[in-house]
Amino acid sequence: MTSRIGLITLAHAIQVLDLSKTIDQHFPASGSNCALKASTFINTLVLSQHEGGECLNDTVHIAKDKALRLVTNQKAPTPQTIGTWLRRLGKDNQGVKALQKANKTLLKATLNNCKNITLDIDASEVIANKVDTQWTYKGNKDYMSMVGHIAQTGQIVATDFKAGNVSPNTDNLGFIKICQDALPKGINIKKT
Repeated sequence: MTSRIGLITLAHAIQVLDLSKTIDQHFPASGSNCALKASTFINTLVLSQHEGGECLNDTVHIAKDKALRLVTNQKAPTPQTIGTWLRRLGKDNQGVKALQKANKTLLKATLNNCKNITLDIDASEVIANKVDTQWTYKGNKDYMSMVGHIAQTGQIVATDFKAGNVSPNTDNLGFIKICQDALPKGINIKKT
């Protein structure tokens, strides 16, 4: 028995979309043949976030739930291991570049025959307890990122991570161009 039964549906979607293969295809392989694959880290983070996890330590809930891991066939790295992996991917923006490629592949697979989408962009405050955070217009020391969603499906096209003291509407046209580049070929942003 597991109290996280709702995550089984998400794990099934990951399997049906062959998301693990897409992730492993686009993320750099670790140097060891004994190391965990990138999909193990990403899938653990996705499951944890859908459970309501807010920090790396919350991934232990996935690790401790043997029934969930058995049903989903999901390994669960420790928060420390995930942190080390994320820091390694932060060098030269490897992780962001790989995530963009994987997201483009996923969008192509899920948008089917859709040729035109409506882009919805909005700022999202990211609460962080880091030394380099700046004051946002909401009066918090955080980050402020722009997020581009497909209005029809809610899927994220692209993000632009900004310091908290940068106005969310700074260079909206540039962000729209980033979103256009992130879409698979043949899919365009509707002009209204």
